[in-house]
Amino acid sequence: MRALVAGLVAIAAAVGASCGSDPDSTGRDSVASEPAGTATLVDAEAPGTSVAAGWVEEDVDFTFRDEVLHGVLTLPVGGTKHPALVLVEGSRGAPGDPEGVLTPTFVDHSRRFALEGVAALRYDPPGVGRSTGQRGLPSLDVRTAETAAAVSYLRTSPAIDADRVGLLGVSQGGWVIAMTAAQYPDDVAFVVSVVGSGQSVAAQQIYGIQAQSEAAGLSDDD
Repeated sequence: MRALVAGLVAIAAAVGASCGSDPDSTGRDSVASEPAGTATLVDAEAPGTSVAAGWVEEDVDFTFRDEVLHGVLTLPVGGTKHPALVLVEGSRGAPGDPEGVLTPTFVDHSRRFALEGVAALRYDPPGVGRSTGQRGLPSLDVRTAETAAAVSYLRTSPAIDADRVGLLGVSQGGWVIAMTAAQYPDDVAFVVSVVGSGQSVAAQQIYGIQAQSEAAGLSDDD
């Protein structure tokens, strides 16, 4: 398992380096040109298939509370019982931003993970894309339950090894994956945090206010 996680971290770092140079807090970078010797990515508007390159994709749906969430499952070519990841976004952006299954970085991550034998699920949150429900700014608790639903779906897939399902979270997603793993330790085998915080939400907010105040030249009394 340690070797698997180390490999995933290396791939995530490589994908981040090859994408746009100015990622925002959600990890939504622009996808750069493919390096030589790797798969050429197809349009993210629909699942693609590149058997020769080593990955296939399929539309999937799973339930979260009263909603039906749409996702794209990217799989290595051939075989079954693959290790797998749920890709968890950062804080939700403004309407019109690419997100869910269309998040460029997640499209790239999914396909590169598949080339290394790891399946990946990216999905539209409620009210986004083809998922039902209302789009909003859910609490971390709600996002945790949503992520757990995605994990449960993967663990029932015949193509996935239920004992090797993990989470990759970007920015705010780092809190979400940590909370999910803590609440569902029997279901989440590992986590990979990408630019996630190493402290609590409250501690980060206090630090941010202090840093911004100092940068503005405010005194302790102010």
